[in-house]
Amino acid sequence: MARLIAIKIPDDVYKELERRAKDAGYTLISDYVRDIILRELGRAGISLRGLEERLTRLEEGELTPRLYERILEIVKSVLAESVEKTLEVSNMVEIKKDVADKIVQRIERKVMDLINPFTAKVDSVASKLADLIEKVEVLEQRIDKLEEELKRAKEQVIQKPHHRRTAIDRLKEQGVVFESELRWLRDRDAFFERLRREGAIILDVKGERIAVYPSFWSKFKDKVEKLPTTIDDEIKVLLRDIEYKLFSRLREAGLVYYDASKRAWKFVEELDFSSK
Repeated sequence: MARLIAIKIPDDVYKELERRAKDAGYTLISDYVRDIILRELGRAGISLRGLEERLTRLEEGELTPRLYERILEIVKSVLAESVEKTLEVSNMVEIKKDVADKIVQRIERKVMDLINPFTAKVDSVASKLADLIEKVEVLEQRIDKLEEELKRAKEQVIQKPHHRRTAIDRLKEQGVVFESELRWLRDRDAFFERLRREGAIILDVKGERIAVYPSFWSKFKDKVEKLPTTIDDEIKVLLRDIEYKLFSRLREAGLVYYDASKRAWKFVEELDFSSK
């Protein structure tokens, strides 16, 4: 957050600051004083505002006093040198036109040599500013697009009714729920009873209740009865992990067995589907 500092200074100090600010190319004394403070604190950066003002003055042909004095010195030096040589050779008071043209050309070259570095810097800064403006415009477009997408997403969330998933919904997604995996659930009796009322198949396997969604059970049973092997490693490959887990529990409890005469897996008729 920027802070404001106000100080009182004598008139002669203010005039001196005004002169130095103008020599340095500043329009506002406050900008000049602020940059001095930042330089002393080691936090001086590029003043875009000051840079823009100085570039504008250069483009309009306005030179700072220091630059103007330097150009004037060059002009005086060239004039003095040319006049001296001309007087020695021709002993004439009036400078001829061709000599004057040469003087003008030399002055132009000197001035251009002095100004060219500034022109190159102006072009470089202008190019960088143009690139920066282009990038900012691209970012603004992307932000507008993201804001629009976010607005549409919020509207969809508001319009879409919230559906709370029930126990039978979760069972439908998973296919099977083992009681041994519900140790965190306090009232497991009520949980399995609710599933039974909502249409789930409840198996009692060695004292453990296993809830199976009807469509899952139908596909699982058909898949097991068509298994072409009794080799456990091969069965693991043919069944999904959750299917193999259910198959193993039923096989260990003797509720599914391999009929060698028919060469097929069979389910016992005494499977208990009632809830405990």
